[in-house]
Amino acid sequence: MPAQVEHPDELAQALRRFGPVLALPAPTWYKTYASLLGLPTLPLMYFLYTSPSKTVTAGTGLVLIGGLGYAQWVIRRSQDIDRLTKRYSLAGWLVILSLLATLVFKLSM
Repeated sequence: MPAQVEHPDELAQALRRFGPVLALPAPTWYKTYASLLGLPTLPLMYFLYTSPSKTVTAGTGLVLIGGLGYAQWVIRRSQDIDRLTKRYSLAGWLVILSLLATLVFKLSM
């Protein structure tokens, strides 16, 4: 049941009246560890902001902007995410713009 359902037990009982409810397959690894997938962004951001090397800055900046841009795209396209979460995810664009401004500034020096 989605997290937004208020009374999942009652809904499950109502659905069982229509026919058998099949169990979902085990979640894939990326769904199991979804909360940990954001952790690699922390060292990448550290290297982007502190590295004097333009190569490291460009590499980490492009990986971060690409990854966060892809995450924003997935959030926008998903029909399983409610409107409020989508609205709050717009703040992610501020992070992307900050990374882009930092990348341009550090590469132009």
